[in-house]
Amino acid sequence: MEKIEFFDGIVNVNPLLFLLNIFVGLFVWFYIYHKYKTTGWLVDFWNVFLLFSFIIPVIILYPFCASKYNKSAISAFYDSMLNDIDYIYLLNITTIPFAFLGKQIFDSYFMNKKIIIVETYRQFVEKTISNKIVFYQLLMITLILLLYVIYVQIENKVLFNPRAFFHADNNIRPIYNATLFIFSLTNILAGLRILEKKSIENIIIFVVLCIVGVFLGARGAILGGLLSTIIIYFYLNYDKIKIKYIAIVFICFLLLIVGLQSLREKKLSFEKFNDIGFELAYGNSFSDLRDFAIVYSKWDKELLFGKTYFAGFIAFIPRSMSKFRDDWALGVFTVNTINTHDDIQIIENKLRPRKKNQSPGITTKNHPGMRPGTFGEMYFNFGFIGVLILALVIGFVSRYIDFNIKLICKSSKNAYTVYSFIFLFTLISCFQISVGFSNFYFLNFTLMGLSFTTSLIQKRSL
Repeated sequence: MEKIEFFDGIVNVNPLLFLLNIFVGLFVWFYIYHKYKTTGWLVDFWNVFLLFSFIIPVIILYPFCASKYNKSAISAFYDSMLNDIDYIYLLNITTIPFAFLGKQIFDSYFMNKKIIIVETYRQFVEKTISNKIVFYQLLMITLILLLYVIYVQIENKVLFNPRAFFHADNNIRPIYNATLFIFSLTNILAGLRILEKKSIENIIIFVVLCIVGVFLGARGAILGGLLSTIIIYFYLNYDKIKIKYIAIVFICFLLLIVGLQSLREKKLSFEKFNDIGFELAYGNSFSDLRDFAIVYSKWDKELLFGKTYFAGFIAFIPRSMSKFRDDWALGVFTVNTINTHDDIQIIENKLRPRKKNQSPGITTKNHPGMRPGTFGEMYFNFGFIGVLILALVIGFVSRYIDFNIKLICKSSKNAYTVYSFIFLFTLISCFQISVGFSNFYFLNFTLMGLSFTTSLIQKRSL
């Protein structure tokens, strides 16, 4: 069925899929509202999972994905993507029942069972992140790395948007990636310290990290720590949280997202905030569904059978030392797929058509890759069956974490214990986006290393 435009092209949808989208959206809303009225939980891990996996990137943004206004960001791909966006939407929306099925499997068979190996690992994480000596070691390492990254930006005149510069150089890319991982962990732990003890020192450390983190040029590094702190606060105070508080936080985060995007593009102005709706609907802040459709439209439909996952799994080997990783890392795969004819260029962080003899085009040197969302990489590797299995597993794991967090919030209300359960999601996130393996390895090696050095320091102090 042909798409229909509404409101001068602001929305461009398949009418049947639009009705389906409204139905699914209402179902999810009534489910959350009913659960809130019966349990008192408005913000819990399961609802947050639904929000960032389905509600925002799929249900809310589907009507805007095919709009002509997307040409402002992806003019080079708009026509080819247009024919595939509906299929990608259906693929994503089909996973929702399987995620709920995974939740139901946990509720029916595993609610009162402990998974020993998982619990042992979680206890190690909690013990390590709650240690004051560990935090100050981590803070010192973070500040040193941040100073280096800022120095390189100033030296090479890439202030506030260093990602492309660092990714283009195999020698310094690992340092930049390490800085992102270390900063994210430090920022979150700084937030947890505030939740445990609201001291001036803890607040100053957290605020300074958020401000200095702007120089990393990665919104997730800053917003991740801030959002995690607020969400864990909501968990711990679930019986006091009102809808108006959530609405205020949501609006503030939208403003922050657009503000950081504007800063990265060096176009920070009040006029930019007037376009916040346009940026959110058609920009690159929540473009997972659209990016998935772009890569799919250029893909040769040959399944990868785990190549990008294996490239992620061996992330401990630098890409400069591994031809396999240099060929099959997810970012490399998406860039090579969409740039088959070398006919794309990047202008002001937007994808544009490239004329003959115009250089450079989009390459792995100047673009980190597209974001195919929660299920895109699994689809490219194992097709529809793989996607449904992943949805089932993610639903199960999300409910496992959700259930245990609720037990904690009703008893000890310990922020570190809550985060130690959330930390478990870092493993399953590797199968959403295989780049997560780098994060998983780095975080765990960091925690093990800091745990070891802390034990030495404590022994010497005896």
